[in-house]
Amino acid sequence: MPAGSSLASEPRLQATVALALLASKLNGDFAETGVYSGGTSILMAKVMIAHSRKVLWAADSFQGLPPEDVTAELAARKEYSMQKLPPVKSSKEGNAGEYSSSRQVFEQNLARSGLGNNARIKVLQGWFNETLPRAPIQKLAFLRLDGDIYVSTRDALEALYDKVVPGGYIYVDDYGSYTGCRDAVNQFLLQRHAAVQLHAIQEGNGFEAVWWQKVQMEVVYDHELDLNSPQVANYLQQMPAGSSLASRPRLQTTVALAILASKLNGDFAETGVYSGGTSILMAKVMLEHSGVYASRLLWAADSFQGLPPEDVTAELAARKEYNMQKLPPVKSSKEGNAGEYSSSRQVFEQNLARSGLGNNARIKVLQGWFNETLPGAPIQKLAFLRLDGDIYVSTRDALEALYDKVVPGGYIYVDDYGSYTGCRDAVNQFLLQRHAAVQLHAIQEGNGFEAVWWRKE
Repeated sequence: MPAGSSLASEPRLQATVALALLASKLNGDFAETGVYSGGTSILMAKVMIAHSRKVLWAADSFQGLPPEDVTAELAARKEYSMQKLPPVKSSKEGNAGEYSSSRQVFEQNLARSGLGNNARIKVLQGWFNETLPRAPIQKLAFLRLDGDIYVSTRDALEALYDKVVPGGYIYVDDYGSYTGCRDAVNQFLLQRHAAVQLHAIQEGNGFEAVWWQKVQMEVVYDHELDLNSPQVANYLQQMPAGSSLASRPRLQTTVALAILASKLNGDFAETGVYSGGTSILMAKVMLEHSGVYASRLLWAADSFQGLPPEDVTAELAARKEYNMQKLPPVKSSKEGNAGEYSSSRQVFEQNLARSGLGNNARIKVLQGWFNETLPGAPIQKLAFLRLDGDIYVSTRDALEALYDKVVPGGYIYVDDYGSYTGCRDAVNQFLLQRHAAVQLHAIQEGNGFEAVWWRKE
């Protein structure tokens, strides 16, 4: 980094590099709002180019700070002030025109660092409220804010925060030094009810900068699927009565996801088929919509002995370490019992036959406990993975054996996330251990939800 190209201290420069390295593993660009003379942009760009194919968006007015919105800042401070903080470095207010550096100096520093005219560095020149909302940024893995005052910080968060992927990193350079910056961050996060942990970068007896990781797993009510289409209703009519315990919204979701997944290259799989109802729905969609993927298979896995014994020790350890505190209301928090939900293979095959699917060569049954059958199953790729194992051990075993076979863009459905604590523990543990950036779509039923689905990045 060229001397004099940044005003940030050594600990804040170190934090910038460390976060950029972490963010380089995620799907999304880098952005800095308030680049000054380019020092931290250069650090971010160097990491980005060495570790990924991302783009760096570098935003600055090159006129210094804009005029402050004092009225809005004071209103935010009054309503959203955080009372409990480590010692901040200072509580300054910025002045219009302060911290001005020209675009020419910025580009000279890029050139001195071997980054001149680099096509992967996109400069957004102008006030943030004018440039950022129109910038063609799709996804961000790392957002570095260095706007000092309330209005700059607010404008950057409002324009870019929703583009940060789950699991992405946000750094704010001035939270512990400028009251306006602090007011903007507090207001934004508290208005959003965003469950984040701010990490303060200690410098001596206080701190200036903070960073946080956007919640890796967000659970939101599903608004993407058309569950009431005639096509979905037609498939539901083809399912034998009594062949599934799933509610109508969950059956509709299964069909809708299967239709979407039929456009991808990969098989379908269901772990926990019970009497075959949802397997029949998936098979019907698969057979009618495979198109160029005419050899697609459905893998139907079940012990046909009901639930296995739970691994209580592992479940409780997962819950302790990977519990998600913020969720929409779940339907229940049940624990499963060994042998529960047992249905025989004979009943399963009778229901297939009643649906015109008897002895179908494209339906492969995997009979046995998941930890025994799934790891050795000759499954190459999956476009749709439907999990219905109820408890921790069944859900964990299915995820560990099959998740990596789901193609990018493939769909994963978990029937019991909102009803069985063990299932929820297994999903949370697996995704958070993997640092998987996902948004779980909850299928609302009344005042709560049981099932969730997500799309693999």
